Amino acid sequence: MITFVKYFFLFLLLVLLQIFVFDNISQLIIIRPIIFFFIVMILPKMPTVSYMLLAFIIGLSYDFFSGNQTPGVHAAGCVLLAYMRERLLIFFAGEEEAENYSIHINSLGFRKFFFVVVINAFFFHLVTGFLEVFSFKDVLDTAMRISAGTVVSVALIYLFDILLFYRKAALQ
Repeated sequence: MITFVKYFFLFLLLVLLQIFVFDNISQLIIIRPIIFFFIVMILPKMPTVSYMLLAFIIGLSYDFFSGNQTPGVHAAGCVLLAYMRERLLIFFAGEEEAENYSIHINSLGFRKFFFVVVINAFFFHLVTGFLEVFSFKDVLDTAMRISAGTVVSVALIYLFDILLFYRKAALQ
């Protein structure tokens, strides 16, 4: 029960930061940092179907509260991340150790965590970027937005993981 409450408040924090801070930044410049999908990455282990359903609800709730013109786009990105999660953990941590790992710096280490976050952020931005534009007309512009958004999102997610989770484990 405590774990659910912790993740729920973390979800609220990330969505509120996304809507009120990072979405306003993206209106000023080409870079669009997205951090709310970090909650999809760090959820505890559960069956894949349940995980994908919860990711869909998380993405759809962001789509609903942010007032996007394209509802369901972020839900699709979150579902893709949920689908890829276990496979990424097996690839980076090994099949035996993937059961005990979570996607944090504490469990994966800095380098593995970096690659997992880069892959997740890139695919999330790729899916949402092309679904929002829904055209291959301006591929270079979309690719620049995807690249810039991925770089900034990775930096912010790294920062959030260090601030929220890394210090706690280092002190124990």
